[in-house]
Amino acid sequence: MLESIAAILLALAFGMQAIAIALALRLVLATWPAQRPPAWWAWVLAATGLLLILVRQGMTLSQALPRAQITDSILTAITFAFLAIAIVALFRRLPPVESVTQLYEDLQVSRERYRTLIENAKDAIFIENEDDDILDVNAQACRLLGYSREELLRMQVPDLQAPEVRGQLGDVIKSELARSDRVFETIDLHHDGTQIPVEVSIARIPGGEQGVALAIVRDITERKRAEQGLR
Repeated sequence: MLESIAAILLALAFGMQAIAIALALRLVLATWPAQRPPAWWAWVLAATGLLLILVRQGMTLSQALPRAQITDSILTAITFAFLAIAIVALFRRLPPVESVTQLYEDLQVSRERYRTLIENAKDAIFIENEDDDILDVNAQACRLLGYSREELLRMQVPDLQAPEVRGQLGDVIKSELARSDRVFETIDLHHDGTQIPVEVSIARIPGGEQGVALAIVRDITERKRAEQGLR
């Protein structure tokens, strides 16, 4: 009796291992790089590896229970029942491999498109959070202020403001987002100390992280000179 119970418990453990193997196989294939989708031979190799593992586990189980009052057919039935349940559940609950790879491809295209648009913009673009951290910038932002991208990402928004308009750290982006007019003029500070009159358009980025804003900064030095000339 005890040997039969032990055999059933071992068979259950064997079945759980089979589920884990099937899950790992499915996840590996589902997250396969989109640039190299799995071919028929990948499925064959994966299935062969799974079969070899099952055979080896079955041999270990049969050697561990030489006197168990339970037949090999029952053990096999339990094992393949677990496998069937695992495979059906996985393929019903997880998206098809093609859907995952297509999603990965679309995500890569979107990222490349986003980066191309940002980098080719004529205005300086900053992505900042409400703690006044600078999360990302484009090439024009670097040219406008005379810093490298790495330097700007180590700085905070007040570091870029002229002394006479500099806000309190942690309050600048919050106050700008709270303004009724989201387009306003201010003065930024170049790396060499030159003050740059700029026009800023700021908006909260929906979704993703909370409290992240997109600021578009335009150099209005020439406009200010023209205004001075008309006076």
